[in-house]
Amino acid sequence: MMDIRSEVKLFLVALIKNITGWQCIWAKQDAPKPTGKYITLALSPERGFGDDKKVLPDDPNQPDLMQRCISGIKECTLSLDAWGDGANDILEPVWQKLQTEEISNELFRADIAALGASTVQDLTELTDGTRYSERANLDITISYTRNTADPVQTIGSVNIKGEFLHGVNKPPAPPPDANIDVKISIKED
Repeated sequence: MMDIRSEVKLFLVALIKNITGWQCIWAKQDAPKPTGKYITLALSPERGFGDDKKVLPDDPNQPDLMQRCISGIKECTLSLDAWGDGANDILEPVWQKLQTEEISNELFRADIAALGASTVQDLTELTDGTRYSERANLDITISYTRNTADPVQTIGSVNIKGEFLHGVNKPPAPPPDANIDVKISIKED
């Protein structure tokens, strides 16, 4: 099973390629840099967005399921760097396209929200002293839900040693569905 962050990354690289039409790769990968126009994507570390919720699932189909779900919204920054002629122009409409109904619905189905974006930064630079290489950056804040299953620890056995005084205390009766071996001796005064 794939980690949620890996699923988010797969979805995002395909989405940005679909929106821009440019080749998209993840930054800092151990592979040669593409030739021509391309966009690199980088996803910042997750930040917690509110408190994580801890719930016990109530599944009538799995009555013996003894685990709880820890669920929390995680926020991170998707950084897009476009390289090549038209880099600034290709990133300008990305945020607007993310807000269209069609793409908003795609994001919703993937359990991802696009929360906001910076303005496009023109990072064009002189590369060899004679030519400029166009480059631009756009940072988009996104969020998604991370769920973690947490097995519930059950008590295997309880050993209690004690005495009941006759007439003062009565030994407790265990619940009918409990697997408890109770041995109580009552000591006379």
